[in-house]
Amino acid sequence: TAMSAPTPQFVFARQMAAIMASDRYPQLPQIKAPTLVIHGDADPLVPYANGEILAQRIPGAKLVTLRGCGHLAMWEQPRALSAALLEFFA
Repeated sequence: TAMSAPTPQFVFARQMAAIMASDRYPQLPQIKAPTLVIHGDADPLVPYANGEILAQRIPGAKLVTLRGCGHLAMWEQPRALSAALLEFFA
């Protein structure tokens, strides 16, 4: 698990550098697949506003906000996360 084997700092730094070097926002309107954006409003790593932007720029996307949830919804709010996914895929 992530708790027992955390990501090494150098790997995290490289991931962040790659993310920051890539701007894919202009491509979002080209997405044609049904899209669900799930975002915690207390995420300390990726600001909640980013989830809002994704949902606004992807045509027909649905945004589900997990109130009080940080970056690890699968551990912090697994029931809310699975309920949102099951509803979307139904």
